Amino acid sequence: MKNLRIGDQQRENSIDFLEVAFELHYDPTQWVRPLLDRGWTVKDPNDSTKRVRARLDGGELPQKPVLLDGSGNRLANPSDANAVYNEFEDHPTLDYGPVSLLVI
Repeated sequence: MKNLRIGDQQRENSIDFLEVAFELHYDPTQWVRPLLDRGWTVKDPNDSTKRVRARLDGGELPQKPVLLDGSGNRLANPSDANAVYNEFEDHPTLDYGPVSLLVI
């Protein structure tokens, strides 16, 4: 938001108000971002409410976060081609419906 202008207090029909003008630039790609699903832990195969340290196919600990399947499990056949991205909101969203905005 930029170029905020607030006018003088006015009164019409027994209602006091201020006239406000501003520029609002909206880019939907800036509000919800895809993030690569990866991590050091995965769901415990014996208790899905718990997390355990991720292991590679040979049982060794990984040197970098492992790719996950979007549900907290290690991705089968991990590669860039089948990597999973989850969307997260970077900023809180607000409903502009209740606010009467005059767009010029």
